[in-house]
Amino acid sequence: MYGAVFLALALMLGLLLDLDDQAARSSESTDLSVLAHSLLVYRNALAEYAVAHPSVTGAVADSALNLPTWYVKASGVQGYIAAGRSYTYCSDPPRGLATQLGKLTGRSLAVGSVSGGQLVNPFAGQVGVSVPTAIPQGSVVLYQ
Repeated sequence: MYGAVFLALALMLGLLLDLDDQAARSSESTDLSVLAHSLLVYRNALAEYAVAHPSVTGAVADSALNLPTWYVKASGVQGYIAAGRSYTYCSDPPRGLATQLGKLTGRSLAVGSVSGGQLVNPFAGQVGVSVPTAIPQGSVVLYQ
């Protein structure tokens, strides 16, 4: 009798742990998606600024960008402009961010992680794009 009760409790505990694990994975996926979309919105505004101000080099104040009024920048989202190109990045990215951005951009080669000063695309590897030294190693980057 005690064996049957113990087995039932063990099964219920296993089910509860599995449900908790599924909830945690769902939450992580949502957080990753929110951060990826935040980077894309910021990238678009930063790219517009870079085109309009080709002589600018360095970080640009958020207030100078034409960001949507509803936009709330996610923690860790930053931008840098050099030689007319814009680089939107996250210097402490969660695992899977580059892949998520790659999927959202149709596997764009303008997405990747910084390794040795180069952009490494999650699907194609090194793509021959040098990243400014101001952007830390390991950052996830979208350039335009």
